[in-house]
Formats: sequence, structure tokens, C-alpha cells
Amino acid sequence: MNDNASVTRGIVERAAAVASVRVWPIGAASAGSKGEALAEIAAMKDAGIVGVSDDGKPIATARLMRQVMDYCRAFELPVIDHCEDASLFAAA
Repeated sequence: MNDNASVTRGIVERAAAVASVRVWPIGAASAGSKGEALAEIAAMKDAGIVGVSDDGKPIATARLMRQVMDYCRAFELPVIDHCEDASLFAAA
């Protein structure tokens, strides 16, 4: 999971060493992609991310989504969202 700068740096360094294609890392929007608290977005941006996403998981609250969007605007990073609200459906 790419939710901190050291993971991002590892991705960028490995891609530079072995990949024959360009790799554009996407960082997690929330810590651990748990949708509860912001990930280290500024540090990941410095390390090379080009956007953020919790990849397949929705950010748990509208408040956190707003924080992610506001924070990413300052870094000109796109937010890639998994649009799903678990409160709108009943578990089977």
C-alpha cells in the first residue's frame, strides 16, 4: 500500500531501475486506505505521486473527503474516488 513517502520512493526507484515503461505512482488518500485519516500526501507528492486514491474503497466520511480534496488542491493532485456509500444499501 502506497500511503507514505518511503513506499512511493521505493516504487519510483524500482521503476527507474527495471521498468521499460513510465510508472506514475498513485498515493493512498487515507492512511492505510482505511478512510479514517489523511495519508502523508505532502511527503508522497515530494516523493513522486501524481494523484491519490483509496483504490476500490470509499473514503468513509464526507468530512474526510473534503479534507482530502482541499489538501490535494494545494498540491495540484487529482483525487480518484471510488464512489460508493455503504449506508445506502443493506448487507445481504
